[in-house]
Amino acid sequence: MVDPGNSKRTEYIEMKKLFCLTAAAMLAVVATDVHAATKKVTRTVQVDEEFPSANLRWTGAHAGGYDMMWRPIMVDGKIEICAAGAYTNIQLRQAVRKSLKGGTVSMNDKVILKDLTFSASARTANRIRSTKANCVATGVTAPKKIDGFMLEFGPSVFRN
Repeated sequence: MVDPGNSKRTEYIEMKKLFCLTAAAMLAVVATDVHAATKKVTRTVQVDEEFPSANLRWTGAHAGGYDMMWRPIMVDGKIEICAAGAYTNIQLRQAVRKSLKGGTVSMNDKVILKDLTFSASARTANRIRSTKANCVATGVTAPKKIDGFMLEFGPSVFRN
């Protein structure tokens, strides 16, 4: 004969086990997705006069945003993108990160890199030139003719 009080306890333990297994599986999926989205830094290079600047700005009470210096480099016939940047208003950090995440680099009007969050961080905009930029591989072979590179930040909104 089964004790009804004990039966409920067993059912509770089984439900708890099921919940823990489900939660562990969900965490494993999330961890895999985060890791897959992370770009692997292949090298660092010193920021110099060859790095053009790009700025992301908001206006109003929380004016500021993000200053970045970036450039493409060729490594064994393949293109890598190098970048370093600094927040000019830390209150905009989440909005800037969202914009970097949605950012792209194009070559000859074709997107060759998505997600700019790999860029190295400088303490201030004035220190970007003394920072080593992080570089990531695009996997794209350099063509014989390059008409140009373009960096675009993704959309983002800041509401106070």
